Amino acid sequence: MESLPFMLRPGRLRVGLRAGSGSVALLTSAELELFLPGGHTVHKFSLADASRDGDELVWEITQTELMFALTMRLVVQASTALRLDMPLSIHEVQA
Repeated sequence: MESLPFMLRPGRLRVGLRAGSGSVALLTSAELELFLPGGHTVHKFSLADASRDGDELVWEITQTELMFALTMRLVVQASTALRLDMPLSIHEVQA
């Protein structure tokens, strides 16, 4: 799955993924990539890089500068059928 281009501001951010049916614990692999036009990767994470926060799978990002036209790509595999909630959530981490 790929998002439409969006802006990402500087700071510590959490990208969250929730399952609409089933559980994110059923995921056997996940790759999250944020990239600029032309395919330049800005951030890339795997399932091993994520943490669980209740029913949500979370990746933390430290973004050092304002970026425009970022696209997010998510590729997942699960042990059984799973429906994911879209869009992914992106929230600033409060200090």
